Amino acid sequence: MIFNGALTGYIIQIVLGALGSILFGIALASSSIKGFGAGEMTSFDFQAIQEGIFESTLSIIGSIIILVGFIIGFYFIYKSLKALSEKTGVKYFNLAGLLYFIGAIGIIVFFVGTIVIFIAWILHIVAYFNVQPEEENEQPQEQAESS
Repeated sequence: MIFNGALTGYIIQIVLGALGSILFGIALASSSIKGFGAGEMTSFDFQAIQEGIFESTLSIIGSIIILVGFIIGFYFIYKSLKALSEKTGVKYFNLAGLLYFIGAIGIIVFFVGTIVIFIAWILHIVAYFNVQPEEENEQPQEQAESS
């Protein structure tokens, strides 16, 4: 459950991130080709390229796909870290997972979520340092006294 949840989250982020980036790249290439159509590029053409990128349906769809990939992927990672928190007893895992998920949603608001994701990443590292090693349940057998 723990490993599979984290793996699923990262795979979703990678696949949807790649798909969204490809769509965004196609929008960039399309706008660049339109800007170079008349010959030399001027500052006016550069502004036309920027407007073409931000008004392009492909770039909007690509950005939405990337955001949805982050949100869904970090949700799976949150569930995985919540299970890890219950298993290890370290509450920082649960908090880090929750901050990852909130940060993914917060990216929509002027990329403020990236700061939250960075804080979650640091907290995630701290949580691993707070994991206590398992104590051995088996006691060493006493050696028989030889007379």
